[in-house]
Amino acid sequence: MASPAQRGSDDADVIARLAQLAFLVQGTLARVAEAHELTTVQARLLMVLTDREPTMQVLARIMGLEKSSLTGLVERAEARGLLERFAAEESRRSVRVRLTEEGHRRSAAYRDAARPELAGLLGSLSEAERRRLGTLADRIVQDYVVARDIDVSTIEMPSRFA
Repeated sequence: MASPAQRGSDDADVIARLAQLAFLVQGTLARVAEAHELTTVQARLLMVLTDREPTMQVLARIMGLEKSSLTGLVERAEARGLLERFAAEESRRSVRVRLTEEGHRRSAAYRDAARPELAGLLGSLSEAERRRLGTLADRIVQDYVVARDIDVSTIEMPSRFA
């Protein structure tokens, strides 16, 4: 059995590797976003809105942004014709957000370009290793969603790049 000091050292190593992987994935997604004339955060916004129409409050939780930052992001994307805001039926004070036809087109183009780029990162993994990585990633994402009380009842997980 590993000592607490050894577990801490092992965790630090795993955390460093996770960060390195995140940098590779983020760099790949940023490169694809730039090629599609999107910022990384705009591309992420399109992916989040691909299969849902959340309220601004829920969208802020999903994106991990403060209300003022999200409002600016949404306004800029709306000005580019990528999304639209509309009154929520359940509350006169709530506003929902959805992709426009152009937003859906741009979202699909980004996703279709990002998919093979991301798949390239998995090139050296066996099929079993890919499945295991997927299972572990699902668990991490699910824990994140639960901890932040994000409602995913309207979507299938995983979705954005499937």
